[in-house]
Amino acid sequence: MSFGLLKAFGASRRQIIIQGLLESGFMNLLATLIALGWLELLLPLVYRWAGQSFGTDILM
Repeated sequence: MSFGLLKAFGASRRQIIIQGLLESGFMNLLATLIALGWLELLLPLVYRWAGQSFGTDILM
């Protein structure tokens, strides 16, 4: 929800800050999960294209 609307509906400063942190955290979590999904899908293609397998211990 827009911060302006929260303020217009009488939300306190604390509520607005918590709302912003929750939205930001959720978006970061979602972006991380999407990135890991893409990594799972595309890493085998990169290995095939490069002709060798790179160590993935750092990813685990």
